[in-house]
Amino acid sequence: MSLRHAIMVDLWREDGTGYEIAKRFQEGFGFSWKASHPQIYTELKKLTDLGWVEFKKVEQEHKPAKKIYTLTEDGLEALKEWIDTPVDIAPIRDAFLIKMAAGSLATPKLFLEEVRERKVISDEKLKYFKKIEEVMQKETGKGNPEVEFPFLSLRAGILTFEAYSHWFDEVIEYLEGL
Repeated sequence: MSLRHAIMVDLWREDGTGYEIAKRFQEGFGFSWKASHPQIYTELKKLTDLGWVEFKKVEQEHKPAKKIYTLTEDGLEALKEWIDTPVDIAPIRDAFLIKMAAGSLATPKLFLEEVRERKVISDEKLKYFKKIEEVMQKETGKGNPEVEFPFLSLRAGILTFEAYSHWFDEVIEYLEGL
């Protein structure tokens, strides 16, 4: 997947400024795709140049004009084409898993601290996604694919963080026994 497609999916769901898109990334796509504000703005420029996204300027009092981006018909067609094309299963690129493979070289106390910190962060993300799930459950089951598919995507994130939480518990138990 590319940042381009993540932005197009976001704009398919809702128009927005670059700032709003970045915020929605942190709140939604954050578990599967990270992007900084400069990366998002750079990609929005490229998408605009391709004709897949357009914007309208909205004047603001005492502030520079803001751009509200919208997915164009050509952009929607490009997004549909991408969705219909199979994608590779992404490799797990987690430096911590590499560290774990050589964990016998680590200072157990320091390694344990790092694992506990990771568990806290993982559990916080899990709580956040479960809150979103509670809200979304009110809309699911009604047969609306525009609600069901994002819900299923959210469920993947929840199940991933639940698995990490259990795994961190196993690692902590092992490290505490050293």
